[in-house]
Amino acid sequence: MAELAGNAHIATAGAAFVLCADLHRIGQILALDGTAVGDWADVANHFAVGDAVMAGQNLLTAAEMLGYQGCWIGGVLNNLPQIAEVLELPAGVLPFSALTIGLPDEQAPYRPRLHREVVVHTDRYRLPERAEMEANIEHMNPIAARGDRPGDWARLLRMYWGAGGAMEKRQPDLQAVKRRQGLG
Repeated sequence: MAELAGNAHIATAGAAFVLCADLHRIGQILALDGTAVGDWADVANHFAVGDAVMAGQNLLTAAEMLGYQGCWIGGVLNNLPQIAEVLELPAGVLPFSALTIGLPDEQAPYRPRLHREVVVHTDRYRLPERAEMEANIEHMNPIAARGDRPGDWARLLRMYWGAGGAMEKRQPDLQAVKRRQGLG
């Protein structure tokens, strides 16, 4: 799994989990009742991913309460078709993320987060001013530092989310596996 996800932490962590959106279980329950599964793939994906996120966050919170640390691993999308095969996932089940849990080798440094004002909205979505976003980029830069190179958070986001970036490259496999799993 570490090799397929492209993330060595999966192999070295005390425990690693692959969190899946699971709609297969709903189909099984409906079948026991003699009810056909409806045509609701988009709605089902929405709720199934939410369930996977909540389960993972609860797992991480419980682990942290016991003194462990964890890390979300998005690399399960790197080789999604092979990962689905290795896990022998039935139709209706889609890997969402991995989560590693373990005891850290060193004290983890503080990781900055976006300022609350651009994340939490009250009564309506508030569009931040350009200066606020620039301040947030500057605040987030340390997490993108690599070796002796200073952090450039916008560069890191471009690598993942920009045209031709990692997320765009993952799209065809995700679409293909969703279709194969009956989810898209």
